[in-house]
Amino acid sequence: MNKRFYEYSADHLVDRTKIIYGCFQKAREFAVRLLCEEISFDLFLLPEINEHYFLPHVFNKPVIDVRQCMDLPNAVILASVWEYEEAKELLGKYGLEKLLVRVEDLSATIQASKHVVIYGTGGRAKRFYTESKQYLTVRNFCDSDESRKGEKFLGREIVKPSDLASFPKDTVVLIASIYLEDIYHTLLKNGIAEDCIFAVCMESELRFDRAENIFDNLRLQE
Repeated sequence: MNKRFYEYSADHLVDRTKIIYGCFQKAREFAVRLLCEEISFDLFLLPEINEHYFLPHVFNKPVIDVRQCMDLPNAVILASVWEYEEAKELLGKYGLEKLLVRVEDLSATIQASKHVVIYGTGGRAKRFYTESKQYLTVRNFCDSDESRKGEKFLGREIVKPSDLASFPKDTVVLIASIYLEDIYHTLLKNGIAEDCIFAVCMESELRFDRAENIFDNLRLQE
């Protein structure tokens, strides 16, 4: 299974003040991913002018607003792949778009595929599809319950696992299910290449193996 759902490039950020765009769920999940890649950050950005924001810290990092951001020297703003375009548009209203730097992107394998299948039709799959549909070419959902073949889920046809054997060779399958290991072996049996299989991980389930020591000092303040 391909472990690189995201790819990162942050070597050019040395000695810069790194600000994460946003301070709510997506921004926090992005922050966790950065920590797991050993990419540090300094601040969170509330994307509006509000000096009296009710939550002054996230992960023990100060939350600043756009007016305060304007006064920072040598700063860069980091946004997740899922929020980059939104950040670019909003920051443009304040003349801060030039500070936006792309450090996260989807795996090149996922980006190159014109036939993405999400394996799963539960809440996890629904959330992921809702957040990612504008970035991915999702053609189908797949479900182990073969009786669901032909049904529609979020406007996309559900296929059964054996159907995948006839799909294009560059088909990428994103597993959005807790039954990861079983599905992984099912996909291999049905002709999906190992490097075209990815796990959709809800960030609350991330194991902080590489960032454990760092994260101990970055607890939420709420």
